[in-house]
Amino acid sequence: MMLDEIRAAAPGIAAPHPIVAHSPAMRTVLSLIGRVASKQIDVLLLGESGTGKELVAKALHLSSERKQKPFVALNVAAIAQELIESELFGSEKGAYTGAHESRPGKFELAKDGTLFLDEIGEMSLEMQTKLLRVLQEREFERVGSHAPIAFTARIVAATNKDLERAVNERRFREDLFYRLNVFPVHVPPLRERHEDIPVLARTFAAEEGKALRGFALELSDAAIALLAEHPWPGNVRELKNTISRAVILTAKHTLDQEDLAPLLRERPKEHGAARASDKVTEEQPLLAPPDFMTMPLEELVMKRLQPFVAKFCEGPTGDLYKLVEAQMERALFRLVLDRTRGNQLRAAEILGLNRNTLRKKLRELGLERK
Repeated sequence: MMLDEIRAAAPGIAAPHPIVAHSPAMRTVLSLIGRVASKQIDVLLLGESGTGKELVAKALHLSSERKQKPFVALNVAAIAQELIESELFGSEKGAYTGAHESRPGKFELAKDGTLFLDEIGEMSLEMQTKLLRVLQEREFERVGSHAPIAFTARIVAATNKDLERAVNERRFREDLFYRLNVFPVHVPPLRERHEDIPVLARTFAAEEGKALRGFALELSDAAIALLAEHPWPGNVRELKNTISRAVILTAKHTLDQEDLAPLLRERPKEHGAARASDKVTEEQPLLAPPDFMTMPLEELVMKRLQPFVAKFCEGPTGDLYKLVEAQMERALFRLVLDRTRGNQLRAAEILGLNRNTLRKKLRELGLERK
């Protein structure tokens, strides 16, 4: 479904926006967007990584009365937890070390428009509490200020996590879940929308060809048939990356089966064994249990970080070191606290930390005991 067809399939959807929707599953998504676009309610987008949730959020924004206002996006997982508050709410000069001037946050920049919070399931419990207050009171303060600022944007949150399970495991606030889950929209994985694969593949071949080779490439019928059979655990993002590799490696103007088959063999064949929600990408297959148990810790960490670093380097700049450090600390502290049954004194002894230092770290990482 291209631009002229979108309006007919989903009244209320505004063009242009780059969503391919030949499949019934994506037509349903567009229909839901059309129904909610004019409503003043927040939206929760659910689905695996790489399915195009940000594109759906942009389509929702362009289909609403807010389309002339800002669309502001933030990937929660790409920001270190100690920096995310100032990133969201802004900060005043001198609010913390290095704050040499006042600056607005994403909430302020999105005024009257749409604020897209991607990977909301990665947000710490402390920040979840602050976000809930903003959604309830529709106002916030910059870090280092007590002056309230009205919040008038629409929130579109997205996650590849099972938030209901996270609520049951006390990793996500129940009240925030119900506050965000007013209008959930499931964005289907690519394996459930086979009708879209030929159009997406041809579009990527043309776009990536122009960008990487200076001219649009085409795809043979055999190549399209091969792509349609693949389970695509990495969804639309994986399809685009595959086409990009093929465009670089081939010397031809038309991509054929022989150009794509070697690239597809690099990936796990069973999508059930390598779902994007399990954080497995095409760059790094799952480790077999014997490898997991015997591999040196540094090598194991490198293998696990490889796809994460690759993904991070493709996106906007940020503090990768602090993000990885925080997540490694969080994992280590959770394991030690679990082993000591929550005994912080014993955990501090095992970690070689002062007890007050451990408590401070637990607060920063959102791991305080209830």
